[in-house]
Amino acid sequence: MQLKAFTDEKKCHMKSVRMTPTVFSYVEKHQGDGFNDKFQNLIIFCMKALPDLEKKIKEREKYLSELNATISKNQNISNNLRSISYYIDNALNAAKNMKL
Repeated sequence: MQLKAFTDEKKCHMKSVRMTPTVFSYVEKHQGDGFNDKFQNLIIFCMKALPDLEKKIKEREKYLSELNATISKNQNISNNLRSISYYIDNALNAAKNMKL
């Protein structure tokens, strides 16, 4: 991923941040020369990855919706088959009782 365009910008905002040890370890594991560089690269990486992640989430939500529709349809079919089975069993029992 190309980060050069962003790292060439003048760094005019000076901020101090507090973070948990877990967050600090994420920053330290990212590429870069020092903490500030690693932190900036991590933010840029996340912001560039966000649109693709959002697209994948939408695709998965659509797929999940389709699965839910299929499940609902199959549940309706199953319920109808149970009803048919119940009526067939009742008809067979009635027919057995009618025999002389």
